[in-house]
Amino acid sequence: MEAPEVDLQGCKPFARGGCRLIYPDPRNPRHCLKITVPGGGEGGARRAEVGLLRWVHRPDYYDENSRQWREHRKYARRFRRAWPPHLAACHGFVRTPVGRGLVVDRVTNADGSAALNAREYLLEYGYDEALRTALKELRHFLCRHRVLMRDAMADNIVLRREADGRLTAVIIDGLGNSEFIPLSDWFPPSGRRKVRLRWRALLKNVRLIRRRARRGDVVGLARSHGAAKGLLAPEGS
Repeated sequence: MEAPEVDLQGCKPFARGGCRLIYPDPRNPRHCLKITVPGGGEGGARRAEVGLLRWVHRPDYYDENSRQWREHRKYARRFRRAWPPHLAACHGFVRTPVGRGLVVDRVTNADGSAALNAREYLLEYGYDEALRTALKELRHFLCRHRVLMRDAMADNIVLRREADGRLTAVIIDGLGNSEFIPLSDWFPPSGRRKVRLRWRALLKNVRLIRRRARRGDVVGLARSHGAAKGLLAPEGS
C-alpha cells in the first residue's frame, strides 16, 4: 500500500531531469520527490518508439521512476544493510496532487548547503584535484562492485563536500544495464568490462563540458545537458 498523499502546496520544483520534476519533500529536508511529467516528457516519447519490444515489458517498464526503483532494489539486495555512500538511496513511492512521486535522498554538503553536480562543479571550479580524486574513488567503487551506469553523464553525479573538505561523488540517477540480454549482470568479467566502457563515456562527457566551458558555449552546455533554459537547475542540484 502506498504512503498517504503528500501535500505539495507551496512547494515548487527546484530541478528538472529529462522527464521528471524534482520537488523538496515537505516531510523530510533530507529527501526529495521525483515526479514524472504528464506523458513522460521527451524521454517518454522516445521510449514509446521502441517498436515491438514495448509489448514484452510491463506498462511501467519505461517509466524512469519505476526503473530507478528497480535498480535501487537490485543493489539493496546486493549491499544489504551497508548502503554505499556513492549511491543515493530510494525510499519508495508516495501519492501527491501532481502524480506519484519517488522518494530519494537529497544530497547536501556537510554544512547542509546544496551540493553541486559534476557539471556545475566543472563550470565553477574546473577539473581540480578534489574532483579528480572523487572520480577516481567512484571509478574504483563501480569496478569493484560492478555497478553499471546506463546514462553516464556528469549531471547524474553530485559532489558532496565533506566536513574535512574532500568530495564524495554520489550517483543520483542513470543506473542500470541497457543490454537486451544482461550478460554484464550475470558474468563478473563482462560486468567489469561494461563498467570501464561506461566510464569512458562519462569522461567523454566531462571533456565536452570542459571544452565548451573554455569556449564560453553556454547555449551548447544547456542543450547537451537538458537544462530548462535557465528556469530550473539540472537534476541533483
